[in-house]
Amino acid sequence: MVQRNSGQIVIGLILLFLGGFFLLNNLGFLRGEAFLVFLGLAFVGAYVLTGRQVGFLVPGAVLVALGLFAGLEQSRFIWGRQAGGGWFFIFMALAFAAVFVVDSLGRQSPTTWALFPAAGLGLFGLFVLGVDVLPRSVWRMSSTWWPAILILIGVLFLVRPRR
Repeated sequence: MVQRNSGQIVIGLILLFLGGFFLLNNLGFLRGEAFLVFLGLAFVGAYVLTGRQVGFLVPGAVLVALGLFAGLEQSRFIWGRQAGGGWFFIFMALAFAAVFVVDSLGRQSPTTWALFPAAGLGLFGLFVLGVDVLPRSVWRMSSTWWPAILILIGVLFLVRPRR
């Protein structure tokens, strides 16, 4: 069996997926947003074929999420025009959550670092969705009372037993 280095595998997969995308696009089967999904799948394929190098999984997951977001936004399948920004961050959070799940499968120590950007992006996405969706009166009230949350968290830290 002939050994190939990871660069050769990546270039081959990218050319394969790009060729497939452009052919299907020229034949009218795909729209432009699918380009990102195809490119992302090439990176995911490289992740699988190169012995699970996470450096290929991260861009693969992010590109697939971007392509899905772009396609759903163009079709207006899930949301209205105003809520798209929050969904973008939620899709990015899902990409990093997918990195955590996929890379942790079959490993002794899971890839926990991916949970941090997933949580941050997801919370920010929910915040942006809330700004777009909730009535202004809720935001006026929360802009006044948000320090109470800090006080509550501070009290919890003070009364919680030390370990």
